[in-house]
Amino acid sequence: MCEQTIRESLCGAGQCELLATPGDSGLGVLNIDELGIMRCWHPVVRTAAGWVVFEAAALGQHGSEVDQNVDRLTSRIENNDAGEFLLIEYADHIYERNWDYADFEDEDAEPPPWETIDAESVVVCRRDGVPACTQPITVRYEYRGDDGTTGDYSAQLSLRGGTIVIAAVTSSGKVELGVDRRDWEGILMLPAGEYEFGQLATPRP
Repeated sequence: MCEQTIRESLCGAGQCELLATPGDSGLGVLNIDELGIMRCWHPVVRTAAGWVVFEAAALGQHGSEVDQNVDRLTSRIENNDAGEFLLIEYADHIYERNWDYADFEDEDAEPPPWETIDAESVVVCRRDGVPACTQPITVRYEYRGDDGTTGDYSAQLSLRGGTIVIAAVTSSGKVELGVDRRDWEGILMLPAGEYEFGQLATPRP
């Protein structure tokens, strides 16, 4: 599983470890650490036909321009009348410098401050039928820009059968709500409502 994933992952080399396996070694998150420079967290599901590894749900990268990493990662299994679900819950951050207005001719100029995003997200996976995982669904978001711009969002996520329920939504500032962000790197902040699992799932091993 590690050898195949390393060949296809954005993090193409380094240590590979299976994490967050809640009482079942066939469900969890595969972490690939590329020499401490890049890190990828891939949801994984083991089926009767073998392992299914999904695209990176979270990324880490470290440098002078950006610092991005997962700060906390847990998972749990939830069973209901629609089957067995794996919920991967994690907190991450992205701190990035904005050089758009930097004065490169001033040798004494300080580096620009960080623009920061701190967030918490949930990935929901299931392995019965066609294995699939949702893209990361944000439940807490805090943006702070170097120009004083802010953005805040919070929500509660729960399952009712095969339906993902988003409730108690609050948002302000630089926040974009919607269901049409289909890439793994986008930040998905949903309006309050009910969403069928298939509507948010990305069955792309």
